[in-house]
Amino acid sequence: MSVTATDIAIYLGVGIAAVAIFIGLRLAAGRMGKADPAMVRADFSTLPGFSPGETLIHLGSAISYDPVRNHVAIWEKMGGARLVDPSGVAAWRSGTDPAPPTNEATGVVELYARPGDRRPFFKVGISNAIDAPRWRDRLQAAFGGDKERPAAQDA
Repeated sequence: MSVTATDIAIYLGVGIAAVAIFIGLRLAAGRMGKADPAMVRADFSTLPGFSPGETLIHLGSAISYDPVRNHVAIWEKMGGARLVDPSGVAAWRSGTDPAPPTNEATGVVELYARPGDRRPFFKVGISNAIDAPRWRDRLQAAFGGDKERPAAQDA
């Protein structure tokens, strides 16, 4: 069996495609990886009229609470930090996650744009089970207890 120029071109093309896919996946993984806590806190501190207090960071998202002004800000790796308008949150939830996104997360904080939404517009995992009730209190103060979504509604 002899190797022709066409065979060489096919093998070379497949090899180049494999290298390109490898590089693309590596770049995508870098953008979607864990958040740098120092960078997240710096982004929160640049928001006008927001003094970050308690901050919850997990993977590529974070949430921070300003206890003085009773405001909440969110941060996503792809979008950066932004203040959350309380009128833009129709429902929220802080508690155990029925299907944790990672082995590290035991709970979740979720914000919903409309009361009937099945998917939150923002979600961050909670690594420490003690933090879920604390974030429940913060969200209740910022958005109101009447907007809390019970865990049974999410199932």
